Amino acid sequence: MCCYVLTVNDQYDELIKNFLLLVKQELTVHDPQPIDSIEDQHIQADNIDLFLSQTDTQVSKFSENILAHGGCAIVPYDVQTRIVMTIPETIVSGKYSIRGSALGRKVTGSGDMTITIDNLNVIANGSFVQPDSSLQLDSLILGWDANDLKVHFTGLSVEGIAPDQLDEFARSIMVTAIGGKKDKIVALASVYIQSTINEEIAGKPLTEVIAWIKSLIH
Repeated sequence: MCCYVLTVNDQYDELIKNFLLLVKQELTVHDPQPIDSIEDQHIQADNIDLFLSQTDTQVSKFSENILAHGGCAIVPYDVQTRIVMTIPETIVSGKYSIRGSALGRKVTGSGDMTITIDNLNVIANGSFVQPDSSLQLDSLILGWDANDLKVHFTGLSVEGIAPDQLDEFARSIMVTAIGGKKDKIVALASVYIQSTINEEIAGKPLTEVIAWIKSLIH
C-alpha cells in the first residue's frame, strides 16, 4: 500500500500513516468477507420493484494492491483530514433468487451471481478536535464511486430481453437501485464509523491514540 501524508506535525503525520496501515491489515485479514444471507429483501427504486434473496455470499479481492493516501491541515479549532483509497478490484459472489419487475419487464431467476467492481474509490473527510486533553473525531463524511460495475447472473430471465443482453440489463438495474440508496447508505455508515472510533479513543490524548493504533498492527 502506498501512503503519502501532507505533514501538519510529526504526531498527526504518524497518526494517519499508522491508521492507513491498520486499515490495510484489517482488509487483508477479512478478505474474503462473508455476508449475511438475505431473504426476500424488497428493492424499490425508480420503476424497480423486486424481491431478492442471497445466500453463500462473500466479498473478495478487495485487499489486493490498494492505493491509499491521506492528508491533513490545521484550521482554527480543529484538524481537517482527508483519506482517499482506490481498490482496484472487488468481487461479490454467491447464490441468488429474484422475482418482480424492473423497467416495465417481469424479472425472475435463481442461480449464481458475480458482481465485479473495478477501481472502487472511497473518500473519507473528517475533522479532529481536542475538547480537553483527549482526541475526538468531530465529523466524518464518507463518499464512494462504484460506477465501473460488471455483473453476471446465471438462470436470470427478463421479459423481452435476449440472453446476451441480460448482464447489461441487470447492471443498469443495479446502478439505478444503488444510486437511489447511496446517500442513505453513506450517511448511516458515516455516523456508525464516527461513533465507533470515538468510543475506542474516548479519553485518550493524541499520543495514546497513536500508541493504541500501533499496538493493533502486527
